[in-house]
Amino acid sequence: MEALRPLAELLTLPEVAPWSGQPYDAANPKANMLTHALGERGLATYVVLDEQREVYLIRVEWP
Repeated sequence: MEALRPLAELLTLPEVAPWSGQPYDAANPKANMLTHALGERGLATYVVLDEQREVYLIRVEWP
């Protein structure tokens, strides 16, 4: 249950601020693969494709 609110917030992210996440690879901070915290424990990884105006959620981790 505690994951539902952070997950719902994540699903609105592509419309509001898709580039607001942290770089997946710190060595390549301008890459289009990003991570975003889900609450205090979870992590989502996603890809932003600007030209196609699409965001793909790749992985959601929740311990």
